[in-house]
Amino acid sequence: MTTIPISISRVNQVDASRLDVEILAMLKEQLVLAIDLLVSSTRAERVGYLGDRYVLPCVRNDACAPGVLALPLEAYESFSNALTLV
Repeated sequence: MTTIPISISRVNQVDASRLDVEILAMLKEQLVLAIDLLVSSTRAERVGYLGDRYVLPCVRNDACAPGVLALPLEAYESFSNALTLV
């Protein structure tokens, strides 16, 4: 059996930390899209929201209901699927 030499280059620590931040931002964005898809596909209804001083107070347009504002931590419930989404 022959071995193939592989050279491993060292990654700069600054580049690695920047990459971690970028990957985390992409994962958060994908998670939001996945929850929006679950809410719309299960026809879940908004039943409330959660507020805390540690949650950034921001508002965006609701992807499921045009003209409705969405808060950072909302609770949805799909009674037909017995599912609760936060």
